[in-house]
Formats: sequence, C-alpha cells, structure tokens
Amino acid sequence: MRLNILSDANWQSRVDLILNWLSSTSYRQFFSDQDYGDGLCGVSVVLICRDPALNFKRRLRHSKKEKKLYMDIVLPLEDFVNANAVSRKAMVIDSLLVEVPKIVAKYSIPGFSAERFFVDFAEVFSNLKQQIGIGEIERQGQTY
Repeated sequence: MRLNILSDANWQSRVDLILNWLSSTSYRQFFSDQDYGDGLCGVSVVLICRDPALNFKRRLRHSKKEKKLYMDIVLPLEDFVNANAVSRKAMVIDSLLVEVPKIVAKYSIPGFSAERFFVDFAEVFSNLKQQIGIGEIERQGQTY
C-alpha cells in the first residue's frame, strides 16, 4: 500500500520541516511492503495548516476506481507558529494517530484489511513519536 503525507501550510507553521523529517524515516517503505488486500492501494494525507480566516474545509474522498483514499487533516496554525520543533512533530504525529484511523474507519472497503492497517499505523507512528525526543531533546528550546 502506498501512504503519502503532504501539506498545504503557511510557511510560519514550519510543517515543511516536519514533512522533511517524516520523509527521512522508513514509514513509506514499511507501508509499501505491506499487503492489506486489493480493496485499497493508497492513502494520501494532506496536512492543512493555514490561516483560519481562509475557511479551509476538510476534504475526504474515496476513489473506488483508483482504490485510493484522500483526506485532509486541519492543524491549528497559531499552535504551530508558537511551538518548538519537537512540539510540532508531536502535534503532527498525534493528529495522524487520531485522524487517519477515524477517517479510514468511516469507509467500508471490501477487500481491505482495515484492522491490520490500524495496528500497523498505530505501531509505526507511535514509534516515530517515541523517537522524536531521542537525539532532539537537547534542541527542544529551539524553533525553526
């Protein structure tokens, strides 16, 4: 299965740096090596961290033809602007851990082992959250 995490964010949020960090981990490779059945071959997550005055709405789309699920996760811009790097990473991981399974569970997708996906997703991203502090705790006071 292909799992993509992208963003549409104000530069002040520094979500781009979190995506760079996520790209340096092995989450994509892990999920591409998994077979959850032929009902769903891809999940794309867009992290939205924009000025609330722009009234962005969460988009959810399941393309049966492409066998893909597309979703937005809206993040609070003010919290990200005022947070340090470690806190930003933790906020993104927490949002992913809560929102992705909740959204995937809304869809009944024949031929897709959602339970296996949920277990793997929770394990991979919980492990990433644990790694946030390792090697970075001394930089916790810094912001990018």
